[in-house]
Amino acid sequence: MSAAELIERGRGLERSGDHAGALTAFTQAAEMDPSASRAHACIARVRERTNDLPGARTAAERAIELDPKANGARIVLASVDRREGNHAAARAHLERLLSPA
Repeated sequence: MSAAELIERGRGLERSGDHAGALTAFTQAAEMDPSASRAHACIARVRERTNDLPGARTAAERAIELDPKANGARIVLASVDRREGNHAAARAHLERLLSPA
């Protein structure tokens, strides 16, 4: 199974509410293709949804490092910052997301 197929499998599992299964599939995709920004962004999303905020931040930052246009990862970072009470940082992530650059 390719990294892209693992990501699609993970998305299906996530939609069905199987966050543990989704995280496993996304992690396998990231291990198979460490440069897959999309896999890291998906990991970030699941970790944020399961209240693993440090893990969500790490995965989102990695996704953005790999692809500065990883908008989903920026949304996760904004959400993590907001939940941690860092509203200025959350706003900065959202402004960057909306800025035409």
